[in-house]
Amino acid sequence: MSIASSYGFVRTREDLFRIENRLADLQRQISSGYKEETLAGYGAASTRLLSARTLIEQAEARAQQGRELQPRLAVQDAALGLAASSTLGLIQSIENALANNDGILVAEALGQRFEEIASALNQSDNGTYLFAGERTGEAPITVDTIEELAGLTTVAEAFRNGDRSQRLSLGDGAEVIVGPLASDIATGLFETLREFKRLINSEGGSLASPLTGAQRDTLLATLDALKGERTTLLSAQARNGNVQARIEAHIDKQENRAQLFTKVLGETADADLAEVSTELTAVQSQYEAVASVFATLRELTLLNYLR
Repeated sequence: MSIASSYGFVRTREDLFRIENRLADLQRQISSGYKEETLAGYGAASTRLLSARTLIEQAEARAQQGRELQPRLAVQDAALGLAASSTLGLIQSIENALANNDGILVAEALGQRFEEIASALNQSDNGTYLFAGERTGEAPITVDTIEELAGLTTVAEAFRNGDRSQRLSLGDGAEVIVGPLASDIATGLFETLREFKRLINSEGGSLASPLTGAQRDTLLATLDALKGERTTLLSAQARNGNVQARIEAHIDKQENRAQLFTKVLGETADADLAEVSTELTAVQSQYEAVASVFATLRELTLLNYLR
């Protein structure tokens, strides 16, 4: 083999190895979908990749936190709605008593509606009492019946919720109050109901038919007070709705952030499969051509050259 042929053989063999390595890399990119096999292969871009991945995980975690809260807020909305509806039911019973000048059924309505309100405020979700604040392990309302409420020395004894409402951090320094305290939204209502029950008890356990003048005055005053307390419950329900809307916006924001950083991550790390496939076809053709030349040069011998 001549010196020139030997040099060409060596160069061709090196080209063949180089092309084989490139083929292997292109096939790996198609198989894995990534430009590089290891993070170190991205060089300076590796820091950007790590940062994007961290931000994606953070956004996904925050979005999931919001999604997990949504069922609770829905249950909370229903509970507040029930408390407001039950208060309205008692209001209507009093209005009927005044309209019919007959207070006999008011005591029964009071007992029934109070039990509904107490049950609503003791509503739990996955073992967490909704209106207990940070003291989530115990029901916030300590009494079950209107008789028990009327027997308390102070209305404060009817509540054992925590001092602070439960809060959820949304990140970026923002937070929402997850649920109101039972004592914040129902103390006034319970005071009204307790005094009303005590008055009925003082009348022998039932109002008269027809109503006395004093009883009518009491019913009118109680009616006005209950309407105000129902507004408090409706306001709490409206605030719950605002929190629901805020959580939905929070979830959308975090999902959009995750998508954005996923795009950044993809643009940096993902292989362009169409481009890689095109190059793979070209490199395969190049490999076949170089392999053919290599096979020819390998067969050349000094004897072949002399002939």
